[in-house]
Amino acid sequence: MRWLLCALALAAGCKSRIARESPGEFHAGLGLLAIPSAGFSVTAGQTVSERPQFYDLAFELQAALQFPDDSATQSGKWGQLQAGLKATLSPGHDRHVVLRGGGVWFRAAGDPALVEDPGDYLGVYLGAGYEWDLSPRSTVGPEFKLLVVEGEGDFGLEAIPQVGLNWIVKF
Repeated sequence: MRWLLCALALAAGCKSRIARESPGEFHAGLGLLAIPSAGFSVTAGQTVSERPQFYDLAFELQAALQFPDDSATQSGKWGQLQAGLKATLSPGHDRHVVLRGGGVWFRAAGDPALVEDPGDYLGVYLGAGYEWDLSPRSTVGPEFKLLVVEGEGDFGLEAIPQVGLNWIVKF
């Protein structure tokens, strides 16, 4: 996985300064997650509103899987689905802020990190990130998300941070 991060970082510094083409209406992406455990995500989205000098608004679906971390204290896996909106601010520029929000469901199994008990959790998420263009149709960047969820039974509300790196391709 380290080689992928290095390749993305190098590619970001090699971006061509060609004229911007109109981005596509659909996008798909891959992501790496670091918290609460290491894992990956797959994203699909469709633009629903755009004003190129101000914002792009897209509907997104994302699935994520996090693996056990083999530590002595945590050994659970985590599957997550989320649906929501992605707002890209100043999409006509090479670098831009990205805001995300919507609903999330996940299932934690075994002895999961950051939650008290295994089971199903349902709630909302808010995220903020920074993306830079690798090409007119490809972006990469880090993101921080906060999930506020309630588990089945009497688990109560939980606030869970997530950190990741996303690579998005528009078509």
